[in-house]
Amino acid sequence: MKLGNKIYRLLIALGIAAACLTIMFHYLYFHPQTREYNGGLFYLFIALLTVLLIVIYALLARQIFAPQKPGGKLFGYDHKDRPFRPISLERGYKKKDLAFENSLSLEEQLNYLNKLIDNINEFVCIFDSTGHIYYANRKAWQTWQYSRQELLDKHIEDFFPELYRDKLGAEIENILATGTYKIFEIPVLYRDGSEHPVRLHLAPINEEVNNDVIMVLGEDITVYRQTQESLRKAHDEMEKRVKERTIELEKMNEILRIQIQERKKIEEALRISEEKFSLAFRLSPEPISINVMSDGRYIDVNEAWLNYSGYTREEVIGRTPQELNMQMKPELSKEQIRILMTKGWLRNLETRYTNKHGEVRVGLCSMAAVMINYELCALMASSDITERRLIEEDLARQTERLTVTLRNIADGVVATNKDGKIALVNEAAKTMLGRSAEEAVGTDFFQAVLDLNPRPRPVYDELMSIKPAARNIYNMVFCLNGEERSVESNRAIINDRKGNFMGMVWALRDITDKQKIEGELLKASKLDSLGVLAGGIAHDFNNLLTVIVGNLALIKMMHEDDVEMITLLSEAEKASFQAKGLTQQLLTFARGGAPIKVPVNIDLLITGSVKFALSGSNVRSEIDKPKQLWPVLADIGQLNQVANNLLINAIQAMPQGGTIKISAENMVIGEEEITTLPAGRYVRFSVADKGDGIPEEIRSKIFDPYFTTKPTGSGLGLATSYSIIRRHHGYITVDSQIGQGTTFNVYLPAFDMEKIKSDDIQFVMNRGRGRILIMDDDERIREAVSQILDSIGYETDTAADGSSTLKMYHAAMEKGQVYDAVILDLTVPGQMGGQEAIKELLKMDPQACVIVSSGYSNDPIMADYEKWGFKGIIPKPYGVKELSETVANVLAGKVH
Repeated sequence: MKLGNKIYRLLIALGIAAACLTIMFHYLYFHPQTREYNGGLFYLFIALLTVLLIVIYALLARQIFAPQKPGGKLFGYDHKDRPFRPISLERGYKKKDLAFENSLSLEEQLNYLNKLIDNINEFVCIFDSTGHIYYANRKAWQTWQYSRQELLDKHIEDFFPELYRDKLGAEIENILATGTYKIFEIPVLYRDGSEHPVRLHLAPINEEVNNDVIMVLGEDITVYRQTQESLRKAHDEMEKRVKERTIELEKMNEILRIQIQERKKIEEALRISEEKFSLAFRLSPEPISINVMSDGRYIDVNEAWLNYSGYTREEVIGRTPQELNMQMKPELSKEQIRILMTKGWLRNLETRYTNKHGEVRVGLCSMAAVMINYELCALMASSDITERRLIEEDLARQTERLTVTLRNIADGVVATNKDGKIALVNEAAKTMLGRSAEEAVGTDFFQAVLDLNPRPRPVYDELMSIKPAARNIYNMVFCLNGEERSVESNRAIINDRKGNFMGMVWALRDITDKQKIEGELLKASKLDSLGVLAGGIAHDFNNLLTVIVGNLALIKMMHEDDVEMITLLSEAEKASFQAKGLTQQLLTFARGGAPIKVPVNIDLLITGSVKFALSGSNVRSEIDKPKQLWPVLADIGQLNQVANNLLINAIQAMPQGGTIKISAENMVIGEEEITTLPAGRYVRFSVADKGDGIPEEIRSKIFDPYFTTKPTGSGLGLATSYSIIRRHHGYITVDSQIGQGTTFNVYLPAFDMEKIKSDDIQFVMNRGRGRILIMDDDERIREAVSQILDSIGYETDTAADGSSTLKMYHAAMEKGQVYDAVILDLTVPGQMGGQEAIKELLKMDPQACVIVSSGYSNDPIMADYEKWGFKGIIPKPYGVKELSETVANVLAGKVH
C-alpha cells in the first residue's frame, strides 16, 4: 500500500510538471514573435516528455507484474503439531507470533483460526484423496452459490470442467505423493454453469486420522485477468504509440532539419533579395516611393522619383504629399484602400500629380502594403505616361475619325490578316458581302468573293498574292439576292516595320450604277448626236416647207378666180403642213426646251396622231370621244410626241396585232379627287391596249429615264412623255393587269376660250400697213415672205444675217423711217443670228417690235421669247394665215 501511494504521488507530481512545461512551451511556440524561433524546442520537449512517460510505465509494469514467491505451506501443523497463523503464511514465524500462541489455549487458537479462515476473502476447501469435500469456508459456498451443507456433499471434481478433471486428478495425486505445494490457475464451474478463472493453492495436510487430505485456497481472478488483459492491451497500444511517436519524432526531426536548412536558404535568399531590391530601388528608371500609411510621410524615394518630382531628398523625407503639393488625384477611394489592406496590393492605378515646377503629370501606379519597422507602409512604383496619354488621345481621335469615315463612306472596306481571314468590315462592305460583322469576321475573304461570284475567273487566283508586281485593282461580279453587281476592288498590302507581310486592306466600290450611268450617258450622247442631226434636218426641212408653203400661198393669191387651181394648191398646202408632223417626229430626238403653248384642238391632235402612228402596222384603232372636247393650251408638237409615244408602246405591246382603244372626255375634278392635280376643268384622253400587261414590280419604274424592258429600247419615251405632261401642269397615270392589257391616262388643263374654229372654215386675210424688215439666211424664204407681206399691204426689206439687219435698222433710224417690225431668224450658220441681234437691236431701239422665227421649234428661246425681248413668235413652216396674224397682232400690241 505504501509503495502504491508513493507511486501515485510521484505520478501526480510528474503530471503537474508536464502540464506546466506544456503551457510554457505552448506560449513560446505560438507567440507571433517567437513562433519560428521556438518551433524546434517545442518538438524537442514533446520527445523528452514521451520518453519520461515510457520510463514511468516500465517501472509500474515491473512492480505490478513481478511474480510472488510462495512463502511455505498454506496451512498445517509443524513438527510440534502447532497450527500456522495466517499472517505468517508469507514470511514464517517470528518471536512475537510464538508469544501470542503461547498465551492462548489450543482450543482458542483453533476457534480463532477457524473464524479467520471462514472470513477471509479467498475460498478454502479441504477434501480427501477421493475428492470428497468435508470442509468449506463462507467464501466458498457463497462463491459457488451453494449452501454449506450442499457444498459438503459435493466432490471437488464437480467444480471443474471435464476437460481439466484428469489434469487436476494427476496434480492431486502428485501433491499427495510428494507432499509438495502447488499453485496453478484453472477454470471453475459456478452453480449457474458459468466458468471463472481461479488461482488455486494446493497443499497436503497432515491429520491424525487421514494423511491423504488436501487443502485448497483459491481466489477468483476474473477481474485480475480482465485487468491483466486490459493492461496487456494498454501495454501493446502504448508500445505501438511509442513506436508511431518515435517514427513521427524521427520524421519531425527530419522535417525540422530540412526546415532549418530551408530557413538558412531563405535567409540567404532574403539577404540576396534585399540586396537586389536595394539595387533595383536605387537604379530603377521608374519613380518609386515608400510612405507610412498612417500619416503619408515619405520614408524613402529613389533617384528617378526625385527627377520626376523635381525635389531633393532632404525636401522630401519626413514630409507628406500634401505638404509638397503632390497629393494624388483622384485620391484613393475607400474601396481601393480596402483592397490594398486585404489583398496587399493595387495595380495599374492612373493618377495625376503636380511636380515642384507646377507641371501636371500623369502616372500609372502600382502599390503594395509592406511592414517596415513595425509600421504599415505603402510602396508605390509609378510610370510617367503623360506623353503616352497624349499620343493615345491623339491616336483615339484619329481612330474615331477613321472609324466614322469607314462607317460612312460608300465604298466597302475589308481588312484581312496574313491568312486571308477577314479582320474588319465596314457598313458598306457588310452590304456588299451580304453578311453581318459577326458572320464576316474570321471567314476567308477569297472564299467569300468566290461564293458571291457567279462566274469565277482565273484572275481571282491573284487576289491573295502578296507579290509586289501583282495587280492591285480588280473588277469583280457579286451576285447577291439574285442581282448581279459590278464591284471594283483596290487592294493594299500591309507590312510591318521589318517588311514582313501582315495582311491586306481591300477597298470595294460598287460601280454597277456608274456603269449604267456611263452606258446611259453613252446612249444620251448618241441620242444627242442624233438629236443634233434630227434638229438640223428638221430645221432645213422646215425652211423648205416654209418656201413651199409661201410660194403656194402666193400662187393662190395670184389665181384667186381659178377654183380648180385653188383646190389643187390647197391640197398641196395641206400636204405640206402634214409634212410638218414628220419634222415633229424628228424633233423627238432633239429634246429640250419649254413648251410653246398655243390653244390646241384635241380632236384634231388625236385623229392626226392615230392616223400617223398606226400607218403600216397590223393594229387597228377604236376611238371613243364626245363631239366637242375642250381646247387645251399646249405645245402641239410636244403633245403629238406624247400621243405618238403612247400609241407606239401600245402597238409594241401587241406584236400579233389587235385593237387599240383611244378615248377622250371632258371632266371636272374636285378638291383632292386626284391629289396631284388642283380642282378644275380637265381633258382626259386614254390609250388602252390588250397586251400582256406590266408586272407590278416594275410598274413604278416605267417613267424612270433609261428604264426599258425592250432589247432595242432607249428607255426615254415614257420618261419624256411624263416630263412633257408635267410641264403642261397635267398628270399621267397607268393601269395594268397581267394578261389583260395596259391603259395610260393623260390629264390636261382645259383652256378657257370658245372652241377653236376648224381649219375648214374659210380663212380671212389680215391686211395691214407698215414697214417690215425680214432677216433669214435662206434667200428663198426671204423672197417668199417678202412677197406675201407685200401682197397684203406691207413694205418689206430683207437681210441675210444679224449684222446686216443692224446696219439697215440703224440707217432707217437715221433717215427717220424706223421699221414697224423686224422678223429675225433665230439661227444663222456662221453669222450673227437672232439671239445676238436682238440684244444689239434693243440697245439701238428699246421700242423695237421684233418677231422670232426658227425651224428649231424646240429651242428654249421659242418657248420663252418674251424673256429675250421678242414681241411675237412664228415657228417654221408657216403660211399666209400664221404670218399675217402674227404680224398684225404684234403691230396691234398683242402678244401671244
